[in-house]
Amino acid sequence: MEILGFEIREGYELVFILTLVIIGVKLVMTVFLAVKLLKRKKKEASQSTSTGFLSSVLLLMACWLVSRIFYMIFDFFLTEFYEARYPLTPNIWFWKVASLVAAIGIGTVVLTIDRKILDNKFKGVFGIIIYAGAIVQFIYPVNTLDDFYLVSTIGVIAGLGALLVPIMFLWIGAKAPGLRKIAWSVAAGGIIYVLGNSMVNTLFLDLFTSIGLPADFTYVFSTSLKVIGLLLLTYGGARFKA
Repeated sequence: MEILGFEIREGYELVFILTLVIIGVKLVMTVFLAVKLLKRKKKEASQSTSTGFLSSVLLLMACWLVSRIFYMIFDFFLTEFYEARYPLTPNIWFWKVASLVAAIGIGTVVLTIDRKILDNKFKGVFGIIIYAGAIVQFIYPVNTLDDFYLVSTIGVIAGLGALLVPIMFLWIGAKAPGLRKIAWSVAAGGIIYVLGNSMVNTLFLDLFTSIGLPADFTYVFSTSLKVIGLLLLTYGGARFKA
């Protein structure tokens, strides 16, 4: 079926439309954060904690935007969701670049929180682990579907790294009453986004289907959660001032 001039594999039309929605939201949020950062830099020192954190959130959103575009090309145009095509060149490199870019964004936010907000409490260890996992995933040779599954498992490190952001902000909110509202907004946004992202995992899709929920409902609900999560993250990132 053709959508907006693109030929999309039958059965994946709704998923493609929802992907475009997420890309649109990320683009708007990236522009919004960039404008906020420019305005803040005029009022505050570029090395201030709040400016540094806002810069990292902007980088995260931009990375998620670029990453999603690469994933979209991989999913809908190169492989069309046929697993046998996943390890083929150039397909696999689009997937690897998408994973690497997403991990860079997450790792940068985690490092920024650690160094600028938590006074280097964790010595950058969590950010380094996320970067290391992303690099291994990127350089590991993928020639078979089993190789692809292996590097996908390695990529779980970056996924777990995304959970560090809300965990850290839950801790900040508990320790600093003055920052509680904004900190918990970031935490809630991170948790909701990760939850929405996880819902389209094959394991969860099969589970929801087994209890009578159609796949289309799951995709729409997942997208709704991701949009809410992105809005809360953006709101918190733009308003946070330590």
